[in-house]
Amino acid sequence: MQLNLSIQRNNPNLMLQAEKHIWRRRKDRKVLYSICHDSLTSLLSTDEFLDYAVELDHPLKFLGFSVKLMCCCDGLVCLWFHNRKRQFFCLWNPTTREYKILPKSKIYQVCMVTLGYDYKSNTYKVLASSGSLFEVYSLGLKSWKSIENVPYEVYACNRPSGVLVNGNLHWLATKKGYSDVLVSLDISNEIFIEIEPPKETYGLFYNLGTLEGCLCLLLFDDDDDHLNIWVMQNYVVQESWTKRFIVKHKQIVDDGNLRFMIWPFESGEVLIGSVTIGTAGLVVYDPDYESVKEPNISSLFSHQQELYFESLVSLESRTYVGEKNKMKNKKKPKLQRSPAVLFTEQVPN
Repeated sequence: MQLNLSIQRNNPNLMLQAEKHIWRRRKDRKVLYSICHDSLTSLLSTDEFLDYAVELDHPLKFLGFSVKLMCCCDGLVCLWFHNRKRQFFCLWNPTTREYKILPKSKIYQVCMVTLGYDYKSNTYKVLASSGSLFEVYSLGLKSWKSIENVPYEVYACNRPSGVLVNGNLHWLATKKGYSDVLVSLDISNEIFIEIEPPKETYGLFYNLGTLEGCLCLLLFDDDDDHLNIWVMQNYVVQESWTKRFIVKHKQIVDDGNLRFMIWPFESGEVLIGSVTIGTAGLVVYDPDYESVKEPNISSLFSHQQELYFESLVSLESRTYVGEKNKMKNKKKPKLQRSPAVLFTEQVPN
């Protein structure tokens, strides 16, 4: 499988899933927005969000499915579509507009999804979980398979995607006996290991994320009523855990739906994903002054945020957003029934 790995890793864009009210139909519709890397600092200003954000034309946009942004990797975005009768995953490259609908899996109620690249088999894999059920989809093999005898269940946190660091997948889980653990999956060998938390860990595992490319652990200290942000400077080295932030701001500490650190600005401020703070699901935290402010996104309610990179990675599906509509506006070719080029994929039953 040949993959074009032309990826702009140093300039991430921000993708947001939000609800947009359609006044004509008197209902809300889930949409996806993108903020390019050069415009991320606009979140610190009073500029109106829609002046620098772009609404994306994602796959199956007008077919009546509810869409959910799950995770991103190397410019590929994993989406979850569902309605009353069907549910399925879809991989999509917003840069090239190519997408691929994945075959039906055993996952019905999604708890966690992660997308990563397997350097051994030279292909991308999707890991999906529902409780203790884990399934892996290989883009190269074009099929799902179950991972048997997994002793973990996905931790009930507010981040539906796992965390990709150092080529491995990570998430918070509970083990038999109800103990909290930080789990990593080697995406090539599909072997689980447990990563040791900081030695000075006290309190509850709150959430997991990345900060400047490093694994980031959010822990709630119930005794002192604050949030500790730990960063693993050297991968899988317990002694390298460093307490980066001690968050005492009441609005953040009391937020039961704090997601993860999204992006650090040169000013020292940090963009954080949330649910209950602000209508947009995003807040800017200043650790120097222990202050919080909201970006000017009052017209939207954001559900999920992910950083993604522009890339030319191919899904080798030959299906592209908008191609069907383009064909309608062209004259019909003489060989109308030729199957040489496919423009749409069948939605799984």
